[in-house]
Amino acid sequence: MHKKYFPILKAKAGELKAIETLKPNEKNSLSPVIELLPDSYDSVLTRLTASWPFNNNQILIDPAIILETDSDTTELEELYTRLQEQNVNAIPVLRLNSDEDYISLVKDYINEYKSLFCIRITNDYAKPRTFNALIASMIEDLQTSYDRCIILFDLAHSNDDNYQHLSNSAIANIKALKSIESFYQIVTASGSFPKDLSQIPAKSEIQLERIEALIWNQINEEIDYPIFYGDYGIKHPIYDPEVMQFPSTASIKYTTKNSYYIFRGIKPKDHPDGNGQYILHCKSLVTKPEYDSPTFSWADNEINTYALKAVTDKPGNAETWVRIGHSRHISKLLTLL
Repeated sequence: MHKKYFPILKAKAGELKAIETLKPNEKNSLSPVIELLPDSYDSVLTRLTASWPFNNNQILIDPAIILETDSDTTELEELYTRLQEQNVNAIPVLRLNSDEDYISLVKDYINEYKSLFCIRITNDYAKPRTFNALIASMIEDLQTSYDRCIILFDLAHSNDDNYQHLSNSAIANIKALKSIESFYQIVTASGSFPKDLSQIPAKSEIQLERIEALIWNQINEEIDYPIFYGDYGIKHPIYDPEVMQFPSTASIKYTTKNSYYIFRGIKPKDHPDGNGQYILHCKSLVTKPEYDSPTFSWADNEINTYALKAVTDKPGNAETWVRIGHSRHISKLLTLL
């Protein structure tokens, strides 16, 4: 069964816990793309084996960030194997510049477990003459067939300035993809969430347009073939470990049909209520017409629960609100697709 939504998530606690909160029917419509991070093998194995072994499950595992600095695939091979042994349908993701060792690992894995695999095409390789030749070569190296391959066109960061170009490029590339009907599935993904909230005024409430939705709509209007949706949710597409070192503000991100509704706080140490700002944001959010209802999703129920608390009650921390934000985003997107 084809999955209809491919959220791209970093292998961090908040993101991994977010997909645990989803209802069974939501999980069944979903194929998360988990981007492995340094030292994330154990948490990914623990979390996924606890939350993802259900009938017809599917999850994509992309180790590109790790393989940039560590070419040893021993732990990666063990992760894939142990996930399969625990009935987690882990699908390996390759890039068009993946090295021979990783390609060899994937070759052995997909042949042993009769698994699908994914080729993720980034903007660096988004020229038909380039990617068509590399796809054909990679499938030949893997000694497999096109119908076991998911193609993921990763458009990365989208904004007001580049989205039309990204949209036009994606449409042209999909139309130029050779043997398009032979592939298992074609997915496009992008993300418009900002790198950080520094450009948003402190102590403000603001809505940012979900630019990736505009791209998706244009692609579907132009392509007479089923193209599936992916995005980066409430995180910026480009991984920058330095940004992650800065103390976060007590802010809430709430996905709506067309926007990201951001309730921008300040660093807890600089506010008299500290993390209590999260509760204040929730009290405001539940009064907005954009708020669905406590019964809409697990995340919406959590938001309503926090809205009923006193500011001095336990408000959760940054990880809590990453989990709630991603969970809300995924639940909302599944109703829109």
